Amino acid sequence: MQRRPVTRAAAVGVVLAVGGLACVVEVWSGLGFDAPGLLLALGAACCQVGYFVLSDQGGDAGDEAPDPLGVIAYGLIVGAAVLTVLARPWSMDWSVLQGTARMDGTPVAAIALLAWIVLVATVVAYVTGVLSVRRLSPQVAGVVACLEAVIATVLAWVLLGEHLSAPQIAGGVIVLVGAFIAQSSTPAKGSERPVASGGPERELSTPPAA
Repeated sequence: MQRRPVTRAAAVGVVLAVGGLACVVEVWSGLGFDAPGLLLALGAACCQVGYFVLSDQGGDAGDEAPDPLGVIAYGLIVGAAVLTVLARPWSMDWSVLQGTARMDGTPVAAIALLAWIVLVATVVAYVTGVLSVRRLSPQVAGVVACLEAVIATVLAWVLLGEHLSAPQIAGGVIVLVGAFIAQSSTPAKGSERPVASGGPERELSTPPAA
C-alpha cells in the first residue's frame, strides 16, 4: 500500500472544518459536561477514523486490493448484528410503520421514511464513503464528510422549517472552505508514478554516437 502523508492543506482543512462544525451545531447552546457522553463521542470518532483508514487499505490497483463492496457488506453485517442486540427490534411497536409522520406540516408515510434511512442514509452513504476514500485519501475524505452536519442543517431548514441562525450559516461557510482546502491537497494521479531509470525514456534521451 502506498503511504499518503498528511499535507499542510489537509491539516488546515481539518481545523477549519472542526471550527465550522462547532458553529453549525452551536456547541455553546446548553453546554454541559457529561463524562460518559464524552467517552462515547470519542469512541464514535475513533470508529469513524477506523472506517476511513480501513477503507483506504489496498486502495491502489492490484490483486490484493479488497473489493469496496466487500468492505461495505462486512461493515453493514457487523453493524446490524451489534445494533440488533442493543436496539431489540422485537420489542418495537411495528404498527407505527402503517401510519404517517409530519414533516413541516406535510404527512409522509412512515414506511417511506424507513426506506430512505435504509437505502439512502445507510447503503448509499457507505458506498460513496468507501469510494471517496479510494479516490481521495482518508484525511481529505474525512474533512469533506464534515459537510454531513452542514447538509443536515440545511435540509432541516428546508424540510422541517427550522430556523438557521447567523453563526450556523457562517459555520457552514467555514466548513465548505475547509473541505475545499483539504480537497485541493490531493495530488494528481499522474504525479505519483515513479520514472524508472535506465528505461526506454533514458534510451531515447541518449544522443546517437557520431
